[in-house]
Amino acid sequence: CVPYENFEKILPYADLFLYDLKALNPDLHRAGTGKDNSLILENLERLIKDGADLIIRTPVIPNYNDTEEKAKIQAYCQQKGLPLELLTYHNLGVAKKEALQN
Repeated sequence: CVPYENFEKILPYADLFLYDLKALNPDLHRAGTGKDNSLILENLERLIKDGADLIIRTPVIPNYNDTEEKAKIQAYCQQKGLPLELLTYHNLGVAKKEALQN
């Protein structure tokens, strides 16, 4: 979730982008992350247009994106010809997050 100019600076040097995509649905994305996903999706489309080598990585989160949204992401990636890695959700960062907030 950064301005595209940041990608433009590193495009000549990057062989591959591992691109995190939690949800295509903006309301679902906002509910899960607290942020809008319009810039994330816009950047993804621009990277595709610019010919970047991409792997989409989706953490499959129970009761969040593990059913219909996962199917939408799979269809999107198939339509765009993008490889997709579905990542098993884990909560290893929960304790770290809590420790950082204190």
